[in-house]
Amino acid sequence: MGENSEITSNSYLSLYKDEKRLFPDAFAGSKGAIGEEGGRFTPSFFINVDDAAASNKVYRYVISKDKSVYALYDAPYGRMLVRIGRAEDDFVFEVMDRYNVTFRELPELTNSFEWKFKKMPGSIYAQIVAFFRSYVMENQQYEVALRVYYDIEKAGYVVVCPKQQVTAVNIQFEHTDEYKSLRYIPVLEVHSHNVMRAFFSETDNKNEQSFNTSFGVFGVFGRLNKDEIETVYRAKMGEHEVPFKAEDIFDLSHGMEPVSYPAEWKQNVTVVEGLYL
Repeated sequence: MGENSEITSNSYLSLYKDEKRLFPDAFAGSKGAIGEEGGRFTPSFFINVDDAAASNKVYRYVISKDKSVYALYDAPYGRMLVRIGRAEDDFVFEVMDRYNVTFRELPELTNSFEWKFKKMPGSIYAQIVAFFRSYVMENQQYEVALRVYYDIEKAGYVVVCPKQQVTAVNIQFEHTDEYKSLRYIPVLEVHSHNVMRAFFSETDNKNEQSFNTSFGVFGVFGRLNKDEIETVYRAKMGEHEVPFKAEDIFDLSHGMEPVSYPAEWKQNVTVVEGLYL
């Protein structure tokens, strides 16, 4: 559903579309379902973000002053508010009547992303950069990927190098069940673009989907042969995304000196000559 999509009182159920999961080895394979009217999966519309956030509904939408419809997505690690379409006048008035408010009382909204957990230390950022740079060599460069989990028992972050086959422009994961546990919450997936600029490719756009009641957080590191590298980040839910900056999730005030990374990370990366797997 594009940004200019119109949402009516008869069509809002079309908001629900199956999406591929963000971290296939971390989430269960079941899909969400729309319940009976008044049930857990019934869509709910609100006139402010606070009321939407306080609701126990899975699918929560807020009507803005310009008649846009914003979806509010909550995960343990963050909150994402993103514009998903525009409501027809009749539907806006229906919501206003339901809440007994005037048009001027509707909020002015913009896309936003909020990180709920404590920020990841700068040492993790430095470790990611060091590992990515190790695959930028004089005659050959490779893309590689890392994932960050939050360990609930230890109340801290764990950086993981999943098993993967890599080329200069492609990464293929070998999924495992090692971190498929309620103890570990997947919070970030990052990959490198070696000497190329940092951007989200069409392959990323296709594959970076999320479980249909949550969203994923992603980053790309590029220009790793330069002193000043490039990074881009986004929270993504289906076809909708909200960009943000490194300092929104990393504490970059200290711990940025070069650090080592576990030797076993290299054992999980299989380098394949050529471009594609």
